[in-house]
Amino acid sequence: MVTVAEYRLIHSLFLAVLEQQFTRPVPIPDAVEKILQTQDSSDEEQPLPEAAVAWLDLTGAAIHTHRLRRYGQENGIAEPAAQALLRFWASRRTPTAEDRDKADWLGTHIFRAREAENKEPVGWVKNELQSLLKGIPFAPLSHEAQSFLGDLPPLLDDARYLGSFSQIPDSRILDRGRELKAQIGEDFCNPVALAAVINYNVVVGKKFDELLDRAVGEPHETSTGANVRQLREALRNDYHSNAAAIQQLADLTRKQPAEKTEVQADFGPEPLLDHQLQRMGIDSKHELAKLRGRIRDLVKKLMADPTVRSIRICGSPLSLNDWEVNAFRSLTTKREENLQGAFARTVSRAMAFVVRIYEELYAYETKKGTGDAGWKKHHDALFYVLYEGRGQKTSLLQLALLHRKSGFPDLAQQLVTTAEKLDANLARIEELF
Repeated sequence: MVTVAEYRLIHSLFLAVLEQQFTRPVPIPDAVEKILQTQDSSDEEQPLPEAAVAWLDLTGAAIHTHRLRRYGQENGIAEPAAQALLRFWASRRTPTAEDRDKADWLGTHIFRAREAENKEPVGWVKNELQSLLKGIPFAPLSHEAQSFLGDLPPLLDDARYLGSFSQIPDSRILDRGRELKAQIGEDFCNPVALAAVINYNVVVGKKFDELLDRAVGEPHETSTGANVRQLREALRNDYHSNAAAIQQLADLTRKQPAEKTEVQADFGPEPLLDHQLQRMGIDSKHELAKLRGRIRDLVKKLMADPTVRSIRICGSPLSLNDWEVNAFRSLTTKREENLQGAFARTVSRAMAFVVRIYEELYAYETKKGTGDAGWKKHHDALFYVLYEGRGQKTSLLQLALLHRKSGFPDLAQQLVTTAEKLDANLARIEELF
């Protein structure tokens, strides 16, 4: 799909990047020299032989995405060369993760440069990409790519509501974006998918720059003497792979330190009024162990299949919101005593209560109708779930209030939504008591 004219642009750019990387001149094969020295204008739009394209494959593979990005930041890349290079990587039959990263940066670079030059937003760029990538065959979008398009709008909403730099790592907005992009796979350069990627990059990039500029005005110093402005320069170079600097700046500018957030060290608080439950013949420690067992089971299930958004409990489907799924998955990482950690533990525990309601109510109704004496233990288990579930609902709403006060209105609403789901299921068993 690369023409002679495009070949010259791409080769010149590759050579310029490689000359900064290596101390010796890059040797150029005779066959490539012949193409570069072609004078016949009638050959400008002709396709290239495979051997010549293979040379581009080799030199392109020697240039890591961060080197291409750094070169573009320091020297600029003219749009004709950037377009030719984007077409080159978009036309690859089996693009690697590195190829997708380069297409990701190039597509965004092209349209952000246009936006800066024209002083107006570029908007949705699908039509422009379809024109730019004309002639390259793309298969219909896969299920994974379509899921990406559906999952992206909530992420963009989260990005727009960010109010401080410290919320960038706390919300995992950058990590979540990378995770979503990774699921697109070979459809990454399809104009529909790539337009969505570019839109995400532009929106999040603007928000990142806005919050970074605001953070620079705060005169905090690190214990090693590095100040906020020094961190800003590091992030201006490449925030995509500079997670440590992002976290450091977030900690410096955090208005409400995460360490002061009062959270439990385990999956949730110990049973409420344990002695009263014991007097009723209910073994609260046993019930708590079952609750924690459900949490572990759900973590395994959701880690095994990243596409799961609904699980079946005793034959009934239970839908999970994205933040509920992510809450369980985050339990496998190092425990954090901050709002993010409290969110994951509180939400996952609430959903474990919902699962217990499904299980115990099914067992109770099945055995009660047959006269099986075993119904009593399920009746007691439901009383425990009702008793503790009410407390868990209160914990969700209290944590929602804390998130709202801390500047996380989107996360606060998610906690409220999970609390409403828990409350609706608690209402199913209240009439039993």
